Amino acid sequence: MADTAVENLTKVTEETSIVEPQTEQVEQTEQAEQAEPAQEQQEEQQKNDDSVKTIFDSVTEFNTIHPLSTGWALWYIKPATPGIKEDWKELLSEIVRFSSVEEFWGIYNNIPKVSELPIKGDYAIYRQGIRPEWEEEENKQGGKWFTTFGKGQKNSIDENWLKVVLGAIGEVLEGSEAPEAGSKEAETYQPLVMGLFLNVRKTGVRVELWTRTADNKDRLMDIGNKFKTLLNPPDRVEFTKHTDSMNKGTSRSDAKLTIY
Repeated sequence: MADTAVENLTKVTEETSIVEPQTEQVEQTEQAEQAEPAQEQQEEQQKNDDSVKTIFDSVTEFNTIHPLSTGWALWYIKPATPGIKEDWKELLSEIVRFSSVEEFWGIYNNIPKVSELPIKGDYAIYRQGIRPEWEEEENKQGGKWFTTFGKGQKNSIDENWLKVVLGAIGEVLEGSEAPEAGSKEAETYQPLVMGLFLNVRKTGVRVELWTRTADNKDRLMDIGNKFKTLLNPPDRVEFTKHTDSMNKGTSRSDAKLTIY
């Protein structure tokens, strides 16, 4: 009887020693299975943190920008003070520079629209490092395409001005000649499109596109057609040389090229 009891006790003990590890293994398996989703979630979160996020994904947490082929600057020509004789250069101020799509939108969304500008409060969007003046080395042999929106069309100019600005900084106006942003070619490339001017007057709004040269007719006509398409003016666009304007002492001179 004692021997049998011992044998039974030994048997139970052996069986128990076998069962206990199995139970522990099951518990470990369950814990591992519970940990897997958390680990996967952590890995997915890390993956999301490391992924490319543009400003279109998040306006506050984007980690990628879209560089422009060249840097640009926003200039403002303030209205002259009544009764005080001021030089035009004194009225001209560089407001801010930008070199990416994201920087542009950050600026554009925080400045007055064209329809909100005062009379003789003018904008210029010009390539960085070059003043929007006839006398500049990059400008003096060039010219400008221009057109006018009448007083009754002032409110529609906001969208049209934005389109032509995007066409300029995005090198749509420059065309296939423009190098890819960040390339070695972009470092030495001399663009033909120099910048844009916008003049607000009592009679309406005048928009100008300035070019480096006034002699390459084929390129100028290509740029002029794109300018007209993007701006969608109510009338024709015309081209004049800066030298003619300087000789006459006025920004208005006889047109050398016209697109209807």
